[in-house]
Amino acid sequence: MDKKTKAKKTIPDTICRVHRSGGYAVLSNCFVRSTNIGCDSIGLLGKINDLPPTWNFTIAGLVAICEDGETAIKSQLAELEQWGYVKKTLLMPNESPTGRISYLYDFYEYSELDDSIPKYDIEMETFTADNATLNRVKKDSNFTIISAKLLRTNKIRNKLIGFMLKVLSLPNSWNFSMSGLKAICKEGKTAVHNAVNKLIDKGYLVRTKLLSNESVNNHFEYVYSFFDEPVSKEEADELEAETRRKAITIREGGKAKAAVSSMGEKQRVEKPYLDTPPAETPLSENQGQYNNNNTKQKNQLLCDKSSIIPAAAKQLSTFRVLKNLLRE
Repeated sequence: MDKKTKAKKTIPDTICRVHRSGGYAVLSNCFVRSTNIGCDSIGLLGKINDLPPTWNFTIAGLVAICEDGETAIKSQLAELEQWGYVKKTLLMPNESPTGRISYLYDFYEYSELDDSIPKYDIEMETFTADNATLNRVKKDSNFTIISAKLLRTNKIRNKLIGFMLKVLSLPNSWNFSMSGLKAICKEGKTAVHNAVNKLIDKGYLVRTKLLSNESVNNHFEYVYSFFDEPVSKEEADELEAETRRKAITIREGGKAKAAVSSMGEKQRVEKPYLDTPPAETPLSENQGQYNNNNTKQKNQLLCDKSSIIPAAAKQLSTFRVLKNLLRE
């Protein structure tokens, strides 16, 4: 007897929300959305972009501000160098400000070697696999605003930071799903699932499962709430209860009122649980791609100009971050 084919869902059954605190850095989406470099390398490059120009750049210094060890840091730098995001130049004594042999590190937000990143204004394909989502991440043009607290923490590995950067860079129209995340990450399905679970354990992600009698769409639904600084177990439980209360209220035809929460600033959310059900989203036959079609109608965002942050003097290794002028 033939097995019945399970009908595919056309309504998103997961919601993603991002809770932000103060103190931000602005990162280009170019390297964050690369699928040729791993999340750990993306996390490291994000950290370096947030460093002050006078920071004394050394491998030991990077190890001190990261949870990753020296071997991992060197591997990430090698991958960034392979794909053109880092250029390491050996300076002879007559070329070095210290009069000794040293290295000059140039870091770039964009690399012509990396053909996995969109070269024009980015429009994402929708993902409506097993757990399609409605993503509510605020972004500014081709840049993403990132909490400096997230970039400067040494409590989680660079891979988790890089994964968070990818989530934060996604546009509002992107339907959040595990299969979609796998498609835009170099890492495989298992690594993506592990990253999600570790973020939950660390308090950077709260995942609430709504039952069919709690969801406005009459089927089980996940709500992902990302935080740029960790929340406690008690705060996570409180958020789950509040999310469920709002969902039930909206399902019954009302509008959920904002409850007073002990989470304070951490409870700020860019979009509350939707007051109306999300519109149906057609299934994408080509999941996992950045939609880069119709480029003639899009404004080119890459240019040859760059602003160079001066390197610090009197140090064995110097570094510079070269930023593309992507804004119009």
